[in-house]
Amino acid sequence: MVVIEKKSNSSKENVFFCVFALLLLFSLTYNNTSYLSVISSVLYIVFILCTFFFRSRGFTKYFFAAVSLASCIISLRYSTLNFGYYILHYYYSIAIYIYIMSDIIFPNIAGITLAFVLMSNSTYSLAPIPHEIITIILINSIALTVIGYLIRKYVAQQHSLKIVNSSLYNITLQDSLTNLPNRVYFNKCITEITKALKQNKKDQFAIAIMDLDGFKTINDSLGHNNGDIILSLIGKRLLELSNDSIIVSRFCGDEFAILVKDIKSRDEVINLIEKILISISTPFIINNHEIKCSASIGVVFSKEEYTTAEQYLKYADIAMYEAKLQGKDRYVIFDENIQKKIMKNLKLENDLKHALERNELILYYQPIVSLKTDKIIGFEALVRWNHPELGIISPTDFIPIAEETGLIIPIGKWILQEACKQVSLWQKNYKNTKSLFVNVNMSAMQLNQSDIVEQIAEVLRETKVSPNNLSIEITESSLITDVIKSQTVLEQMRNLGINIQIDDFGTGYSSLSYLQRFPFNVIKVDKSFIQQLDSNNKNHSVVKSIILMAHELNMKVTVEGIETAGQLTRLKNLGCEHGQGYYFSKPLNKDDAEKLLLKYFN
Repeated sequence: MVVIEKKSNSSKENVFFCVFALLLLFSLTYNNTSYLSVISSVLYIVFILCTFFFRSRGFTKYFFAAVSLASCIISLRYSTLNFGYYILHYYYSIAIYIYIMSDIIFPNIAGITLAFVLMSNSTYSLAPIPHEIITIILINSIALTVIGYLIRKYVAQQHSLKIVNSSLYNITLQDSLTNLPNRVYFNKCITEITKALKQNKKDQFAIAIMDLDGFKTINDSLGHNNGDIILSLIGKRLLELSNDSIIVSRFCGDEFAILVKDIKSRDEVINLIEKILISISTPFIINNHEIKCSASIGVVFSKEEYTTAEQYLKYADIAMYEAKLQGKDRYVIFDENIQKKIMKNLKLENDLKHALERNELILYYQPIVSLKTDKIIGFEALVRWNHPELGIISPTDFIPIAEETGLIIPIGKWILQEACKQVSLWQKNYKNTKSLFVNVNMSAMQLNQSDIVEQIAEVLRETKVSPNNLSIEITESSLITDVIKSQTVLEQMRNLGINIQIDDFGTGYSSLSYLQRFPFNVIKVDKSFIQQLDSNNKNHSVVKSIILMAHELNMKVTVEGIETAGQLTRLKNLGCEHGQGYYFSKPLNKDDAEKLLLKYFN
């Protein structure tokens, strides 16, 4: 529904109407010897002015219009003037002006009524008026009324059309959710500034594409309404960092774009991008949920070789994609080397979609050893991709792609099934392996599936593996998307008897509140703290503190990345329970892992 807004009267319009009203008053009172007629004329002018100035108020407008009509009739009835065509013409001119300006039809009705009265009654004290003149007056009044009505309708239609066109213009150039400029407007700005660069090489600029990390998970867990609220709040935060030289746009979904004009150096753009990353990472509070977001940003700087908006957006998008592959929550500046790498990753992404159905994924198993008995107590299942052209591909190269595309869901389910099948088979074939467990990594996207607990329980039933023989490894970053939901899911897993381990401890947020809040059994210390354990006393103190803290919380500790006998000795002295690393064994395929089991258990 389009609302037609009335334009406010200017002071000139008010003066114009008041002058006409005074002229009309003068014409009605000059040489008029009837006090009643004069008083009625004054009242008529006062009421008609009230009608004009209160025309925006429905009831008040019509009240004053009706009273002014009555005053007009009384004034003319008792007038002693030779009231002729010209006086009535003044009245009709004012009446039609009132009508056009304020949409009041009463003054014209008054004119028509007056003409009829004059025609039907010749006993008034005013001088006789020829019936021809009265007829002309009547026709004039009707004509002016019709013309005024048509003019008003035309003006209203033009005003409505203007509002509709303005609304359509905003719809085509503005995002309805965030009220930010949309992609159409942003492309227009890039085209204009690209043309300006050809004319003046000093008009340097930069374009950034920003995509939220894991926003699909937020949408799925909190609902699309809450997701829209977050997008709207992000739009406001971006606007707070913008100015006349910075245009912020929302493209679609969780993708935003930033155009920085008139840049003097790259540093000012980088400073802005870093501020944006900090702003986005500040938690949102939605319906008592603390939501933490991060973003990946790709940046491209202006070059004479880039001539179209499509080129700039393509290169910024490529850089943003690279930021995601590098670990997200960061920015990457575009160059030609990145483009080559992205083209390679796009091929990997396409091939990965078919890797499961072609049985190209395989599991490797790295032993987890008890540092008290030096015996294998379990394995961590690690996926590898046996690509038909590229050979064995490390998970660091394809897991980020799987997480970004959502392929981590079917891949993660396959890993869980295969790992449980394998540990079940080993428990059947080798003595004293009933306590043998397997660790399976789980991403944030997997954790946020509504039926993830049911999926795990079904796999355990199918493979006949006890829940105590399965450990789920969760990274710290996987927990921050939706803390409350993550806590609920992990507690449901613990109630099944599944062990929960926090992976890579010390490399992420490392919030001590997480250790108290979530039902972890084991802390896995990242290998970065172990690599210099022999020579770095600071690392020794950190690892010692983590182990002491874990024991105080009734948790065990597994240390990754043990590579030397010296590291092993120090960890044993610190009371660490479990370890894994190349000192014991590299990740093995299932056949080689089985040979290792033969050595330990038979």
